[in-house]
Amino acid sequence: MITLLKELRMNCEILISNIFFRFTGHSSSVNDVCFAPAGNLMASCSLDESLAVWIPNITGESTFWKGHQAAAHSVAFTPDGRQILSASDDKTIKLWNVHKSKYVEEIVYC
Repeated sequence: MITLLKELRMNCEILISNIFFRFTGHSSSVNDVCFAPAGNLMASCSLDESLAVWIPNITGESTFWKGHQAAAHSVAFTPDGRQILSASDDKTIKLWNVHKSKYVEEIVYC
């Protein structure tokens, strides 16, 4: 597992159902990755201040979202898979709507 995580952070590569996928698009290191509860989407966040939502298939289709003003370090889907939470060094937690591809709420923390 540690080897897989190391590969993921360095090369944005992941093994799904014995198929190795390479996801490209972030311009800096990937900090966190998670799957939607249904397994149909994958989200990542990066030092480049962006989030990406991926369809984990051969083509690796993705949508990139910008909204943070500093590195994004944590990303998680809500239990229903309709929203994503992200946390950043800009001292915000953003709630994103997956279908609208934008953040809908922001929490500022100290």
